[in-house]
Amino acid sequence: MRSDGPMKFGEYRIGQKGPLKVEVSPLQISCTKGSTVFIALDGGLNPKGRHRYMEGPKHTKVRYQIYLNGHSRLAWNELHQVKYVARTVAFTPIKFYGEVPGKQTPLAGHYHDTLVATVNF
Repeated sequence: MRSDGPMKFGEYRIGQKGPLKVEVSPLQISCTKGSTVFIALDGGLNPKGRHRYMEGPKHTKVRYQIYLNGHSRLAWNELHQVKYVARTVAFTPIKFYGEVPGKQTPLAGHYHDTLVATVNF
């Protein structure tokens, strides 16, 4: 498994009413053709209950979530994993969706978090 770089949500306007959504594929996986694997994501460095938080200036936090697809509200985590069946040995992008809910009032600045992906064969 490899990453093409960080997931970037873009600019969040303080107090914006609607969510900031993004569709990305920064993860790629390569397995033996025909293999079935399950990919889990942990809660990140700042989990609180079932929510993930990015941390920014003065330890201010912004809530966000990673979803398995753009249609459901099913969070990608250790319980709800991505099932991947390798059709080739070439690196294949794993598409997922991120969202920062609206109505948050963080300090201006850059926010970040680190997630660990676990691949179960």
